[in-house]
Amino acid sequence: MATGDRPTGFDPYFDPYVELGVPPSASPAEITRAYRDQLRRHHPDLRGPATDGTENSRADERLRKILTAYAILRDPARRARHDHSTRSRRPSPAPPPPLHSDPSWLRAGPVHWQRRR
Repeated sequence: MATGDRPTGFDPYFDPYVELGVPPSASPAEITRAYRDQLRRHHPDLRGPATDGTENSRADERLRKILTAYAILRDPARRARHDHSTRSRRPSPAPPPPLHSDPSWLRAGPVHWQRRR
């Protein structure tokens, strides 16, 4: 990831997919839709009045993260670079459940036969 991809006060665990609320397999259209939705929610012109300065600074930082996440994910080269650099940090998928070689875990009750009339 290039230095320009990182927000001010970079968090090493910054994940643009989490910031926008999309899975890593999201299409460009899904990323754009999520970005616009997040932007509408956190835009300074649309949020209510702040009660103190820290609330404004947190909201501004959240908006910066949203903008940075979209900048990374909208560009295919930057997205590929990000995905490549974080591949080792992502947990591997859970292994599939074991197949039971012993059929004793599967039980069936008695079968009741009825005669047709």
